[in-house]
Amino acid sequence: MLELKKYQKSDAPFLLSWLQNERIFRYWCTDTYPSFPPTAEEIDAFYTSWGEDIRVFTAMDGEEPIGHITMRRLNKTTTEWRLGFILVDEKKRGKGYGKEMLSLAIRYAFEELNADAITIGVFEENVAAKALYEKLGFIPMGEVRYYHFFGEEMPYPILKMEKKL
Repeated sequence: MLELKKYQKSDAPFLLSWLQNERIFRYWCTDTYPSFPPTAEEIDAFYTSWGEDIRVFTAMDGEEPIGHITMRRLNKTTTEWRLGFILVDEKKRGKGYGKEMLSLAIRYAFEELNADAITIGVFEENVAAKALYEKLGFIPMGEVRYYHFFGEEMPYPILKMEKKL
């Protein structure tokens, strides 16, 4: 049975091993980190910089880490939380772990954080992730475009999706 445990610095090597190439890395964090791969210290420093407005989890199947997810409150005056930095070990994909991990995160946001809305961003070309989010009740609410991404000068639309209580 999958569970979300509070991320610890000792989880960084697992997370870094799942970021196998720069495309997966940029899908994971967009432009949060300036270079690939980030160090464990850079990841920890970013999470620490959010203070009490972030929750970071490692998804565990028993003793085995299989995924990673964050929840951030982008604005202290709202009860909207943003899911992000979602990643499942490539060897574990296609087995329902992503859906289960997201379901646990959604339940946590609504029940423990008293969220009234949860948002998520997904690259429009990431069809599998978008389909999963839609299955979990997220609806598209608009998009943002990145123009200098993956060293290319073309637009990369990111859909903002939302799920309300």
